[in-house]
Amino acid sequence: MLGLLPTLVNSCAKLKSVLDVLDVAYVCSGNSDHQFLQQWHYNASTLHGLSGNKVAVLDDSLFPEHPTIRHKQCEMLLPGDAAGHPKEMKRKSLQLSRLKAKISQNCEASGVMVDEGLHSDLKAICGNLPDSADVLKLNRNDSFFNIFWQQQMQAAAKKDSRTMRWHPLMIHWCLSLRHKSNGAYEALRDSGFLKLPSQRTLRDYTHYIEAKCGFSVQVDCMLQKTAKVDSCPERDKCVILLVDEILQFPYVHFACTNLCGDEMYDPLWEAIWRIENCGLKVLGLTLDGASVNRSLVKLHQLQTDPIPYRTINPFAENNRYLYFFSDVPHLMKTVRNCFMSSRRSLWCKGKNIWWSHVKKFYEEDSSVGLGLRMVPKLNHGARALKPFQMPYLSPTDFRLKWLKEVFLGYLKDWKSSVEQRRELKKTEQNLLLLSCETRLGLEMTCMSFLELVPYLFSMPDVQSFLSQRLCQDPLERFFGLQRQRGGVHENPNAVEFAKNTQALRVMKSVGKSSSFGNCRHGLIEQASMDELCEPLPKRRRTSGKRSDLARSSHPTFSALQQSEFETPTLVSSSESHHSSLSATCAEATEKEVIMGSTLYRAMHALLEADTKILNTSASVAVHAMAESVCRWLITHPKETTSMEKKVNSMLQKCKPKSRSLKQHQMWSCYHKLRISSEYATVWKQFLDGIAGENPAHFPKVYQYVGHFMFKEKVKSHYAIDAATSGNADGLTCSEMYALRYSAGYVPRTLRRKLEKCKKKKIELLNCIGDMLESDDSVQSDSTNWIKCVDRGGLTFVNSQTFELFLAMELEVRSHLQGPGKPVNFLSDIAPNVKNNEDVLFCWSMLSSSWDEESSKTLFKMVVICG
Repeated sequence: MLGLLPTLVNSCAKLKSVLDVLDVAYVCSGNSDHQFLQQWHYNASTLHGLSGNKVAVLDDSLFPEHPTIRHKQCEMLLPGDAAGHPKEMKRKSLQLSRLKAKISQNCEASGVMVDEGLHSDLKAICGNLPDSADVLKLNRNDSFFNIFWQQQMQAAAKKDSRTMRWHPLMIHWCLSLRHKSNGAYEALRDSGFLKLPSQRTLRDYTHYIEAKCGFSVQVDCMLQKTAKVDSCPERDKCVILLVDEILQFPYVHFACTNLCGDEMYDPLWEAIWRIENCGLKVLGLTLDGASVNRSLVKLHQLQTDPIPYRTINPFAENNRYLYFFSDVPHLMKTVRNCFMSSRRSLWCKGKNIWWSHVKKFYEEDSSVGLGLRMVPKLNHGARALKPFQMPYLSPTDFRLKWLKEVFLGYLKDWKSSVEQRRELKKTEQNLLLLSCETRLGLEMTCMSFLELVPYLFSMPDVQSFLSQRLCQDPLERFFGLQRQRGGVHENPNAVEFAKNTQALRVMKSVGKSSSFGNCRHGLIEQASMDELCEPLPKRRRTSGKRSDLARSSHPTFSALQQSEFETPTLVSSSESHHSSLSATCAEATEKEVIMGSTLYRAMHALLEADTKILNTSASVAVHAMAESVCRWLITHPKETTSMEKKVNSMLQKCKPKSRSLKQHQMWSCYHKLRISSEYATVWKQFLDGIAGENPAHFPKVYQYVGHFMFKEKVKSHYAIDAATSGNADGLTCSEMYALRYSAGYVPRTLRRKLEKCKKKKIELLNCIGDMLESDDSVQSDSTNWIKCVDRGGLTFVNSQTFELFLAMELEVRSHLQGPGKPVNFLSDIAPNVKNNEDVLFCWSMLSSSWDEESSKTLFKMVVICG
């Protein structure tokens, strides 16, 4: 108001302007609240702010009996439009009094009394609070504290919370909080104490990729971005796959109830093919000792190797090996179980190896007084790294020599010393050794490690290697986070598992595993601040036609939809070379015949594979090569037919003979074919004349095409009719449960009969023990069901024994499907069961560690009793 008054009144016009201003102006009443004046009485006549500057003064110049508080810059006059200022002040005063009354009421109802010391501390803290600018200066600009503080101030200033744009670091942190507990996150958000994004916003980030089982090109892109393939050195592109019945990065998972080793072959190599296309190099595979995993490893055994510990990677150039590792912590547990087993009595070179020795030594050592123990709980190894825990610094490390000469030599000498006791049968000799599975895991891991370490040090810039990287700790941590997400509900179903997996991919390493977990936390790498601050992809909130339009304009969707080649007509491979095709092709054009061939359809599937949008050198070269070959096949029908005949003739050698467990031999034979030099030579000669500019990527092309053609032959051989399409074995779920239930009665009955005999046959009882469930048996759906209905008297068989009874059941059913005539089991069915290929194969797998006499005797008893 004072700015409207003239500085000098020297005319009537200026005097009139002064009077006009004063006519519409009002005198500021200040703040004359009694409580403020009473508080002011105990302080000085001036009020200072947090910065130390004077803010307000006590004014009693106009009315000494009615003093008031004014701001230091108060002009005393108020404009006419502020005529309601006293009313506004009165309204604010009433609002303030109501708020004070409410606070007092809440303090009386739920307040907590503090002592004088804490009261003085809180008063000092509240009296010395710095302003927001000073708070931000205490930390770096890119620190989580500063980002969090700035985000809270921005969110508090927003009138509409939907307009808030959250920092990626805040999103990661909120996802981690929500992963711990949905209820706790909502309670914290509803309290108003912190401003946090809504659950809907977080779901837009975690559901950017559809949560489902199987492979996804979007997950491949996320893996490529996480691994920084474009900028990382060559040594950082080497990865190990962790398998538990298929990285720090959860790549792929599948939902299943019962699983065999041969069923894991196809998804395993598809995963390796996709990861190699992302620009990474898969050097190894870490598995636990489950029978499914052991069966998978046996499929890949090379003819020149004594045990299956490596195989040739068919997608890599220069015949790079893929090594198999057994998880060492699991191996140590199985070794301990062998020591503690009451069925085993370990023996080596004339000396017993008993767990009672360890127990007795510990008890005697604990009874020594004065604290002078030989094996104290706290030792030097708990405070510093032992030599065997240090990283490997060269390919000539002394520990590699110890593994090869001392450790593996000891296992070999142990086995040879037991085999020299020829008075014992084979089953009795096995009880003096570690279990076959444990010995195989130890030898496989050591031999793979002895070759992997020199290979890593042959790469440029590799200076050290930590062997703990080969353990399954990241996988165990991932399962811990899955269980942690459910809280009390520790067993998520397939849909919940898929959603949690996608959320964990977005969280990266922000999520903390349980402190009571069974993996070491020092090995878990946390994401850097730069990685957490990178923008996150978010799901767009669109609906109806707009969503369809947005999806069709997305580069990923359009790249998968557009193709200048026609989709080939689906003609089964079994019909492509039979006489029945001639009548169909009589009216078809030559181009349609070529497009119906298995070779063209396989190459077209590679051309349309979703990995082409990865935009890596490998994926671009593979896609360009597939495009060139597709063009060439259409214009060269004779050469196409000739090449398809060559490939089919080689694949015909791997054709399975039956529909059951012979699939194991089928995949083993196929793997030997695909890594053979003959197979590679045929394909390289074919591709060299068509697209020979990138020979390094030939394996990725012809292995994909050959695998597609082989699966087509398998599909034609395993033609499933509508009656049995629900289950490949022809049994319903209830029938599988019943078979699992009754299978346990056979070994239980045989064991009771043998125990009642005067001359107990110990070797047969040991063989029956091998048929029962062990700690590493695969938990299938029927296994879980039988454990639920068990009341304490059932006997559980392992997976190999169950496969044996399944093959016997299918053979028996084949003889009972005819007309209703009387059938004698012993004379009509039992001989066929004994000679069935699947039954014999299952029995050979189950009795591989038994002596021949015990195997034949027990086989007859099982067939008759079963």
